[in-house]
Order: sequence, then structure tokens, then C-alpha cells
Amino acid sequence: MSQNRTDTDYYRYVLRVAWTAHRGAAADTGAAAEKFMKNLLPGGTFTMTESHPDVILFMSGGSERRAIELADPARLGTFAASLLV
Repeated sequence: MSQNRTDTDYYRYVLRVAWTAHRGAAADTGAAAEKFMKNLLPGGTFTMTESHPDVILFMSGGSERRAIELADPARLGTFAASLLV
């Protein structure tokens, strides 16, 4: 094996994860979403994104409108909820 290999080289697919929360959510909600994902999946298996996500992570109630904006009707999506915020 190459010593220059990175974690992302090991995984064939990297999940694109977007988070959503209500408008009054704390400023650190995005960081909390990334921390939540890091507790679920190993490094290199996902990336946080603001468009075309594979997974939409609900960080609070009242975030449904943003989730609808993020969802792509042509693709089957995965929705996850966090109880951290």
C-alpha cells in the first residue's frame, strides 16, 4: 500500500451531508452537525455541503422548509434527525 494514501482514498463513496435548522438556531449549529456526523461515521466518509446532499440532517424543529429546498426530487434522499440541539 502507498504511504501517501488518505482516508478518503479508502472509501469508494463520500456522502454529501447538509444540515438544516430553524432560523433562530445557535451560530454553532453547523459545527454541532459536523460533530454529530463524526460520531456516526469515520473521517473521510462524508463531507458537509450546502447543495445536492445525499443526507439531510435535521438539527432542530422548524427546519422543514429548508429541507424541502435541499431535497432533489429526482434522487432518493436520506433524512436524519439529531437530538443534540
